[in-house]
Order: sequence, then C-alpha cells, then structure tokens
Amino acid sequence: MIQTPSTLPGTRPRWRSALAALTLVGALVATSAALPAVADVVGTGPGTVSGTVSATGGGPLGGVLVNVSQSSGQATSFSESTTTDGTGHYEFTGLPVGEYGISAYATGYQQQPWQFADLTDPSPSATADFVFAPFAVGVGTISGHVTGDGVPLAGQSVSAYSAAGHGLYSVTDENGYYELTGLANGEWSVVSFAGSGYQYLYAPSVLISDVAPTATVDLAFLSWPVGTSTINGIVTDSATGVAIAGINVGLSGNDVPHSSSATTDATGAFSFDLLPAGTYSLSIWAPGSGYLSFSREITVTADQTVTLTPALVATNGTITGHIKTKNGAPVVGIYVNAQAADGSSGAITDANGDYVISEIGAVAYTISVGGQGTPFTLKAKSVTGVANGNVTANLTLKDRKTGTFGGIVFGPDTQWYTKAVCVTLYSSKSKHAVEETQTFGPNYGDGTYGFFDIKPGSYTVGFADCDDDPLTNFDNVFLGGATKYKDATFVTIAAAEDSLENNFTLAFKTPTSIISGHITKSNGTAIAGLPVHVSDGSGHTADAVTNAAGNYTIPGLYSGNYTVSVGGSGTLYVHKDKSVTAIQDGTVTANFSLAKR
Repeated sequence: MIQTPSTLPGTRPRWRSALAALTLVGALVATSAALPAVADVVGTGPGTVSGTVSATGGGPLGGVLVNVSQSSGQATSFSESTTTDGTGHYEFTGLPVGEYGISAYATGYQQQPWQFADLTDPSPSATADFVFAPFAVGVGTISGHVTGDGVPLAGQSVSAYSAAGHGLYSVTDENGYYELTGLANGEWSVVSFAGSGYQYLYAPSVLISDVAPTATVDLAFLSWPVGTSTINGIVTDSATGVAIAGINVGLSGNDVPHSSSATTDATGAFSFDLLPAGTYSLSIWAPGSGYLSFSREITVTADQTVTLTPALVATNGTITGHIKTKNGAPVVGIYVNAQAADGSSGAITDANGDYVISEIGAVAYTISVGGQGTPFTLKAKSVTGVANGNVTANLTLKDRKTGTFGGIVFGPDTQWYTKAVCVTLYSSKSKHAVEETQTFGPNYGDGTYGFFDIKPGSYTVGFADCDDDPLTNFDNVFLGGATKYKDATFVTIAAAEDSLENNFTLAFKTPTSIISGHITKSNGTAIAGLPVHVSDGSGHTADAVTNAAGNYTIPGLYSGNYTVSVGGSGTLYVHKDKSVTAIQDGTVTANFSLAKR
C-alpha cells in the first residue's frame, strides 16, 4: 500500500511525482554515511540501471549517493538509493519496467541534473553516468546584520547557497554582523533561522559579478505576534469516542503570521493560547497512526476561545478491485488512487489486474486510474469505505487518444530554474497560441512545465520572462533557441504519448545599466569618500563610494526601478533617497546636495 499527500488524480504530472521522490535525496545525504560502501540494490523485476560517477577530468567518485525512482500512473511507486563503490560504479537490478528518474549527490561538487531511463521488456537496461565539477571559488562577498525585533542577534548562523548547490556559512558577532567571502559569480540565496520565537524570513537573492563583487543583505527577524485568543480541543476516535493521545496537531495562520504545533496529552487534549485574532488552519496529519488525517479552518476574534472536537476516522477498511481494458484484458502494474477529502492512498495492480488498498476509513473516496503517464484515459469511480470491511471498485479503461508535452527549464548554470517562466504552446498548423502556462518554479522549485490532454500533432513552445526579477532577464525564445516561430524546434506528439524531455536552458541578459551621479555639500563643495547604496526593493543591492571629485558610478545593473540612498547614520550628512529608473545599455543620473546633520 502506498500513501501520498492529498492530491487530486490527474493534477500531478508523472515526472513531477518522480521529482518528489528525488527530493528525498537531500534528506538521505545526512545519513549517507550509514549506507554500505557498495550497495547494489536488487529487486524482483527485469530492469537494470547502472553507471559511473566521476569528477571532471575522469577521476572516479566513491561514496556518492545515487537515487532511482519510478512513477507509475499518478504516484511514485518505487524509490531506492545506493552509494557508488571505489571505482565510482553503482547498479540497481531487479527493477520493474517503467520510466525512472536517476539523481546523484556528491558532497563538495556542483549539483547535476537528474536523468531519465525508460525500461521496457524489450530494453530492460539503461546507463546513467554523472560527471561532477567542483565548486568554483571567487572573490565575492556578502555581508550584513541580523536583528531580532531591532536588536542585534549574536551567534546567529547565516548561510549562502548558489544555484549550483554550493553552500557557505558564517556566524554573527556581538553586533549581529556576518560576512561571507570567497563567493563565485552568480546568484546566491541568503538563509538564516532565528529559532521558534521568530517568524520565518524568506531568503533574499543577490547577484555577485565582476562589476558588483560585493552585496549587503540585512536580515531583520520579527517575533510572532501574540494575542488573547485560544483554540483548543480533544481528539477522539469517531467510532468509539475514546480519546487519542500522542497525536500531532498543527496550527498555521491564514491571514496572521503564526505557525505552531502541539501533541495531544493522555486525555486527547491540545491547546493553542495567546493567539492574535484571525483565521487559522488546523491540521492533524496522522499517517501510521491508524487514522485518517483531519483539517479545519477556524476564525477567532479577540478574547475568544474556540473549542474543537476532532473525531478521527479509523483506517481499518480496504478497497479492492479489478482493472481491465475494454477488451477484457487485465491491466498490470498500473497505480490505482483512492482520494479522500483529507488525503489519499493507493496500490498497484498485480499480474491479474487486481489491487488491494488498505488503511481505508469509512468516508467517501474517489477511485481513479489511468490518465497522463499511462496508455489509458483517466477513469474514476466514487465509493464509500466500510469500517472493518471491504468495498469493491472495478474499472474498465479505454485507450488514451491525447498526449502530453512537457519539460524542464534550466538556468544558465544548468540547474532547475526556480523562478516563474511563462510557457506558450504552439501548433505547427497555426502561429496562434494553443495554451499558456507557467513553470512550477515558485511553488515546487523544479522548473517543470506541462501541457496535458493535447491532440496528436506537431508542437513547439515559447518561453517568456515573467518573474519580475531584474537580475534574471532573458529574451523571449522558442524551443531550440530560435527567436522566430518559423525557426523553432517542433516535436510530434502521438496518442497516449508523453513527451516530457523538451528541456530548455535560459541565457540571461548581460546587465548593462549604469547609475552615476555627483554629490556635494550645500555650498557646492564635492563630498569625497561618501558611501552610496542602491536597492531595487527586492533584496538586490549595489554599493559605491564617491571619489575625490564627489562622483560615483555603479555599473552592471539590470534595467528597472531603484532607490539611491546617501548620508544618514555613520556620515556627517543628512540622509537622502532618490528614485530612478535604470535603462538597458544606458546611464541614469542621481545627483545629491547634502546638508550636515
């Protein structure tokens, strides 16, 4: 039996299911030392995936963590990990037929894109080799101050991560100051966690380049707001009314900053106190507890106490059935999903086309099978689970007459591009757009895009910049890199075909905007050695210092709106700001006349 989070069947593309399993690699890295030095994984199927992992220049890399994951229908159905031996070799044997995603992680080296292998009965073996390059070392610096409610936080760990996966860290001094040096050119995300007493702070990104090798990133944490309201309750078994101890209850704010959790005591009780007025989501995620998950939205006003009585449904039932084609042949090895309001379960059909889904509660389910990633049209059926009993759901599948066009957008560093890219599907029959979508970067960080249930034909896609980030501007292009529709690369899609490797690597525009100016005292005398700070309001900054003539120049900027700041604390002059708009390939001027403080 396979359990998956609450996801409607047909809404999660096959290759993103595989990617979800691949994200487990990050967690496995921490425990990779516990894995055997040579661990060839052996299953019961006919398939084999093997390969070698080496460093740039040809040297083998031993002890590298390698993961292989299969997606069958709508969910990940197979995932295994191993490590390379001393010659850099790894091997997975006994794999079921199907499409697999293979990833590898080598500590101290740049991340590499995962690879795909399609194992079939006629061709059950595949090779996936990885070549890792070491992280580049540069001369860039990111520095700043970390505060909590305006007070410097000493001993605070601050890390910077490049898009290639390189991580560096520093610890703040008694003034909350940190500095990260030796950064290579590229985009870096700054991350710090100030503990459970402070709200989460999303990582700002900065661009290190030859023309802008330094950047300032200040991290200002705020405490969670407190109030006078309470949400409490007692968790019980819906059938027996008996209190359930040791269940984790989570509470997150929908319109107010809040995130906390509690565990029910021996009486099944939990309580969240000192809450600000607002709307909250309460969730009980209970896999392995013998109960279905539970979620509710609650609104509290000031000084109000809301008491809930979550009655969890025991998962002591089963759903069984038989999956066949319209000709009566059993459908073997396909994933059957059972979707309830607060989660889902599933199973894979056996050699007779039969399946058994266990841990079912006495609630309504939608049983679905087929769709994208399979040769069959999605088919669904509604059933209601029976406590301590079984319900049967048999389904007959029809051949799928549509296909899928998808792929991954990579950044210039060949890593998944985690910001939004607008993607438009075009048919060879017409220059007009067939459908539009965005990559899944902002939500999932994997850069994937997909168009589903499209008619057989020849298609291409166009990529457009729509993330509003001046650091990552790029020219609109078609698949293959062409700037015109007639020169684009077209891909033919057949019925039931999922073409998911139409990948593209972005080429960012070179930053060519300049902000410059002249700074004087009130009497017109030039001010030398005065710091000048430029910010676009989204965490992207640059700095300069006036020369002996009071002039400054900040090159290497992307076009967009900026605030130029001079004077104030640490100087002899009154603080002043000026808003300017930088122009691609142009220079904008921001002059200042400053009075003494």
